[in-house]
Amino acid sequence: MKKITFSFKSLLLAAGLLLGSANSAWATETELAPVGVFTWTSTPAITYDGGATSWAINQGGISGGNIGRYAGPYAIVKFDASSILDGKTLLTATLDFDIQAGAYNSSINIAQMTVATFTPSTVTTATFNAAATQFQSGDWSVKNSTTHFSYDVKERVDANNVLAFAIYTNTGREQTLKNVKLILNYSDAPVAKYSYSLKAVTAGDDEIETLESGEEYETNDVTLYFPYMFYKSTTLYTTATTPYGITVDKDHATKKVTYATASSNIVAYMEGESATANSGFDAAYSNGKNGYAAGNNTVTIKTLPAGKYTATIYLVSNGNRSIVIRDKDNTDVDNNVIATLPISKTSSAGTYTSDEFTLTEETTIGFSGYTSGTKTNQSADIDYIYIQKTADVLTSSANLQGYKTFYNAGSNYQVDENTTIYKGSATKETVTLTSVDGDIIPKNTPVVLKTTNTTDYTIALTATETASTGDFEGNALLVADGGESGVYILAYTDDYKFGFYNFTGTLDAGDVYLAIPSDIKMFNVVVDGTATGVEAPEVTEAEEEEILYNTAGVRVGKDYKGIVINQKGEKRFQK
Repeated sequence: MKKITFSFKSLLLAAGLLLGSANSAWATETELAPVGVFTWTSTPAITYDGGATSWAINQGGISGGNIGRYAGPYAIVKFDASSILDGKTLLTATLDFDIQAGAYNSSINIAQMTVATFTPSTVTTATFNAAATQFQSGDWSVKNSTTHFSYDVKERVDANNVLAFAIYTNTGREQTLKNVKLILNYSDAPVAKYSYSLKAVTAGDDEIETLESGEEYETNDVTLYFPYMFYKSTTLYTTATTPYGITVDKDHATKKVTYATASSNIVAYMEGESATANSGFDAAYSNGKNGYAAGNNTVTIKTLPAGKYTATIYLVSNGNRSIVIRDKDNTDVDNNVIATLPISKTSSAGTYTSDEFTLTEETTIGFSGYTSGTKTNQSADIDYIYIQKTADVLTSSANLQGYKTFYNAGSNYQVDENTTIYKGSATKETVTLTSVDGDIIPKNTPVVLKTTNTTDYTIALTATETASTGDFEGNALLVADGGESGVYILAYTDDYKFGFYNFTGTLDAGDVYLAIPSDIKMFNVVVDGTATGVEAPEVTEAEEEEILYNTAGVRVGKDYKGIVINQKGEKRFQK
């Protein structure tokens, strides 16, 4: 945002008038003139008092609001500078007016009217709303007094040097509009320009970002407004510099504002006004604007991968209920809340952060006012919202008995509440899994995991810096470099079910295995003293022959030539 000031000659253009007859016309004068008052009634009409010097304005909504719901009136003013600016260079254009407030403070809103598409004599709710675009809201008149308002509108002057505005309030409190004028500054001759910029820098003068830049006439100073907070590349920056405006001119064209890191590891950031057309303006907020989403309108924030997160907002006004984070992939509003911001009807303005929440898979998240069923009026007004990642979460599927192996070289990992950690050891025909205390797997430690989650057998693992308290001494599980073969891996088959099986393929780097000095096809597993799966095959008294296997674990006949292993694990060479 910027404001241009000028010390050249100026001219006051009086507001033109808006008539409601077929002979409607705009009048241009060089001093304050009557302004048309546009009043919405059951049959929309335009009224005009040629001798008036003030006009009542009241509750209305434009461009995203429900204009037909409110009575108005709207004060509509038009300025025609075509003859005055013909052949001239327009340097500044300022809309200037006063508001006399009653017993209450009241918001002041301004919409620009698209002159070419707006015909006063045939206006309807639809054509008015199509022609009007709100560009200013959230400034307030002060009760029982007169408040002066001034807005830079130079960029809104069209090619024909014509301007039209609707001025109103959306608070339902009648105000009085006075002294409306357009202040123009122009030059009869061409004026040179200079380039300006406003940069955000660190305390060490390293540039973070260019906040504002552009060109302006050398006759003009430019006041550039900067945010007290902005987001860039996972980092939130804040400044202690106030007020939030700094002036540049042709001799001091580059200015700097110092910022410090407020939060890092931010994976999603959204200004409140980006969430909805219902936005307001106030220099106290991060970028001068704020907004809200109603309870029945969940605003998409971002699709996030599995992980642990928190949500943080700056609350402007509390509305009726709290703000919640929702799973947008789940359309059931009564069952899709995944986090709640700790605010209520009595909460004051400020920063609020949710409890940590976990996403076990890629999820699209959004925020809204809390709601249940068909309620729609529960909302809260915010300046901004951001999502911070607190930990990585891996999701891994176990076999149908709930087991899987796990290894990670980069970080310690915490298992979810449904999962037990085991270390492994082996004897001649039995693999023993022993549970380890705690829920932390140290990095570079191969383990076996067991989940009691029988819904989808998914295990959630969260990266952590917390050290493990478990005893991993005697752990015989190994990690493959890649290319290993003929070793034993955890598997689940229809024939033998759960166990460590001889693997004749080639392992990938990071796979967990056992290197047991035997060539038996499958080792029975004992978990904390209890046997699982199917025992290794045994010879019974009724059997007359050995059961033989080759070194690949394939059953062979007694006439097989080469190395064989019987069901007792005894190895010999047959000719």
